[in-house]
Amino acid sequence: MLRKIASLIILFLINAPAMAGVYLGASAAYDNIFRASASFQGVGPKLAIGYSGVTNQWLYLAAELFGSTRGWTNKNHIANNQSMKPIYSLGVSVLPGYLFDMQVMGYVRIGTIYTRFDQGNAFRNAYQLGAGLQYNLTCDWSVRGEFDYMQYNKIKGGGSPRAQEYSVGVVYRI
Repeated sequence: MLRKIASLIILFLINAPAMAGVYLGASAAYDNIFRASASFQGVGPKLAIGYSGVTNQWLYLAAELFGSTRGWTNKNHIANNQSMKPIYSLGVSVLPGYLFDMQVMGYVRIGTIYTRFDQGNAFRNAYQLGAGLQYNLTCDWSVRGEFDYMQYNKIKGGGSPRAQEYSVGVVYRI
């Protein structure tokens, strides 16, 4: 099943003539990660590389690899010797979207993310669902705002961490 989905995405991206190509993204992300009584809030940088295409002049699809690290901690509440502070995250996503016009696009993010947490070097996978808007400033530059929700696998000691991420950034099409 996963192979069929990947094949369809590749076929779409190869045959998408308009706005097709590689892009680089940089953003600032505010994370709110919580599990039971432990929580973390902070801001950090996020970098992405992707390949996108548009077909039928309105249907957008992108595949993206991304990574982030924590820069500034607003709040890190430790409970039961468990911290939700992330050290870094790596992930892959598919971004299907709709072009409202030549400048404004809405999209959803569907992906998976792999995060290393501070406490005990805990590594956890999560699924990622999100929604965003992108505004094209020029043919090469865009600004993007996005909200993502992540549900992590269960951590020893009970509970599955959840995260909400708000990000604002720029995209440069190569």
